[in-house]
Amino acid sequence: MTERVDFERTDVPPGLLAKLAAGIAAFVIAVPLVMPLIYPQTRQSRTPRVPRIAAGAVVLEVNPRARLAQLEQADSAARDRYGWIDRDHGLVQIPVARAMELLAQHGLPGWPAGSSEKDQLQDGSRH
Repeated sequence: MTERVDFERTDVPPGLLAKLAAGIAAFVIAVPLVMPLIYPQTRQSRTPRVPRIAAGAVVLEVNPRARLAQLEQADSAARDRYGWIDRDHGLVQIPVARAMELLAQHGLPGWPAGSSEKDQLQDGSRH
């Protein structure tokens, strides 16, 4: 019942190792020579080009808190103002809080008027 443990009695043939080494060397040499044939755009010169439009210098914000306050003020002024968007079509801009009040009072135009949950409980029809 005991199995006999045995090991290989021969090594890898030296010819096989030589063929594998030669194949790897040929691959390493051939790949850089063949790649420009497959990808011709790699033959172009790699000199860096001067940008056509020079970017402006980075400006350091001297007082970032004042800049943030200015941006927030401009944002709230745009958000809280009344004005015409398209007078011909009757589109106006109103503050968000006022729009929410109007929707709560009148609902969306064309939206079916829903009954309250209390009315549904009295009718006995519950979804």
